[in-house]
Amino acid sequence: ISYNVTLETGAGSTTTNRTGGAIALLRKAAGGTYAVVAGTESYTYNRIATIDTNTGTVSVIYNVTANDVFKIVFIRTGSSAASKLGTIPAGTAWTIEAVT
Repeated sequence: ISYNVTLETGAGSTTTNRTGGAIALLRKAAGGTYAVVAGTESYTYNRIATIDTNTGTVSVIYNVTANDVFKIVFIRTGSSAASKLGTIPAGTAWTIEAVT
């Protein structure tokens, strides 16, 4: 499983700088709850008063079982409450490839 997520500051027309972002792949086993897949966390640090972008990229080999559900999430990890992060669709993708 590989992902790359590009985050930008300045989302929602805010210009607050020094904003950290955390990105992770979550797995939900059948009947379970979401949990971070070990080794899939990445972090960005965006520091500029106007739009700044950084990309988190991770690749892991993971044994997937039937009915597993995956999702990629990101959060703002620092700076003021007024700062906002957003994803850039053109810089965001994930790939799941079967290895036999």
